[in-house]
Amino acid sequence: MTAAFTLMDQQNIEARLWIAEDCHPLSATGMSKKTRRQERERAAKRAKVSAISDKFFYAVNSESPPQSRDEAIRIVIGTLGMLLSYVFPQFALAIRVAGWLWDFTHG
Repeated sequence: MTAAFTLMDQQNIEARLWIAEDCHPLSATGMSKKTRRQERERAAKRAKVSAISDKFFYAVNSESPPQSRDEAIRIVIGTLGMLLSYVFPQFALAIRVAGWLWDFTHG
């Protein structure tokens, strides 16, 4: 049986994920230059997190969804990504995000 996450469910879970990863949008009123720079960095991280989230929900909503946390992570970033996670921090982010999504949706 496949999981049935509607678009609204996915958006709500993704908003919680942004808060958990500290990349949720900030208020634009009265931003200093430093705050604008931080917001650009947060927006870049938010885009990465959203892309990972999209891959995760595509895999979970498929005909053959992953049966375990490790399988879900492997589907989202691939086997090569898991090996590269020791060298490149963006793969570590992908593992952390995919793991968080699995824990949130299955526990």
